[in-house]
Amino acid sequence: MSHVNTLVIDEFDTFVDSGLEDNIRRLLDSYLAADGKRQVVFASATVSRQMRAMAQSYFGEEDSWDHPDSDFKRIVEKSTHMNLSNLNHEFIHIADFDKKKPLQLLMKEYKKYARKHNTSCIVFCNSVSSARAMEHALA
Repeated sequence: MSHVNTLVIDEFDTFVDSGLEDNIRRLLDSYLAADGKRQVVFASATVSRQMRAMAQSYFGEEDSWDHPDSDFKRIVEKSTHMNLSNLNHEFIHIADFDKKKPLQLLMKEYKKYARKHNTSCIVFCNSVSSARAMEHALA
């Protein structure tokens, strides 16, 4: 890592949410300890409290991030998060317990609505194994 000038951690939210924060911290500690100027880029679709806390532990309080003298720069690209006018987004938070049963009940109700209104939906999963489990549960 001594010859690496810029470390990019893409899908940062996914790594942190997957319980890999300790691994990321070890990587950052090793990278930032090397001599020379270092740059770290976190790319993420979302920013959780846990991610903010981790960034603050390395780069100071969030209030200072947008200051011109700050070593940390936050860049938010709003145009990548635009909603299309014909789409309706609904987010339902389900606790960390088994999510299959609530999703099965929801989809049973939604199928009636979808047939009547000629519409569809997308269920997002955060891993291949989760997607396979949901496919099986909803079949």
